[in-house]
Amino acid sequence: MVDPGIAGKVRAALEDSGYDGVLATGADNVQDLCGAPLPFLPYRYDQCLMVLWPRAGAPLCICPVEWESSVRHLGQIENIHTYCPTGDDPDGAITAVVRSVTHAVGPAARIGIDMDRVP
Repeated sequence: MVDPGIAGKVRAALEDSGYDGVLATGADNVQDLCGAPLPFLPYRYDQCLMVLWPRAGAPLCICPVEWESSVRHLGQIENIHTYCPTGDDPDGAITAVVRSVTHAVGPAARIGIDMDRVP
């Protein structure tokens, strides 16, 4: 279960923003939102953990398949979508994000993302 204080802040920010969801990247933001302390996360530039938080519905994590067990056992978000990383090629992660956004909020959703934080 996601920390109620964090959940309340995210939901309030989403209501104020007009976005249908937010995609969080960046090791510090993601660890705060999902609750999984992964000390290696800042050093894995070729793979990333993301949190998609829809305005309506439960948040979900998007992570490399190898990290699923750690995220599931250490984190607070139950819904986890995985992807198969392929070295420096981001296609697996991008496909997982598109699939997750389409599933969680729909293909025409307005998603907020801090592009300065995207690995």
